[in-house]
Amino acid sequence: MRKKISPVVIMVLFSLFFTACNQTGQNPDEVKKAVQEANNILAKATNSKDEVATADVYLPDAKLLPPNAPEQNGRDQIREYWKNAFNAISNVQLTTNTVDVVEKTAIETGNYKLTVHTPDGNKMEDNGKYVGIWKLQPSGDWKMSIDIFNSSIPMSH
Repeated sequence: MRKKISPVVIMVLFSLFFTACNQTGQNPDEVKKAVQEANNILAKATNSKDEVATADVYLPDAKLLPPNAPEQNGRDQIREYWKNAFNAISNVQLTTNTVDVVEKTAIETGNYKLTVHTPDGNKMEDNGKYVGIWKLQPSGDWKMSIDIFNSSIPMSH
């Protein structure tokens, strides 16, 4: 004689299965807060011209995809890029708008504001948008894996 499994038991098992499959283990609001805090560290390090602290926000094998410049691969190239940019920028502000979490990866969109110092001594305000891909580290920190940004101000002709 076969025993029947209760429909309630089946529903509970399916619910547990789908919850386990969809569970990332990461609270999206907490991840967004952590990413914004990492961006605050990046902005502060950039504004204080601290190349080591700036590069430390990135993974050792990260990619930086800046506008009008070659791809920067790895923390050493990223450190050098930012070191060279320090004299041309100040007042960097980064604002995280959205963060989507997939497993141990966070996909961020945001906006930036900064001041650009031109070679002739003038200043202009720039604002733009960016996408950052972040990876959760065993320490619980989030480190940037891919960083791409561009200005929202039209190029002058």
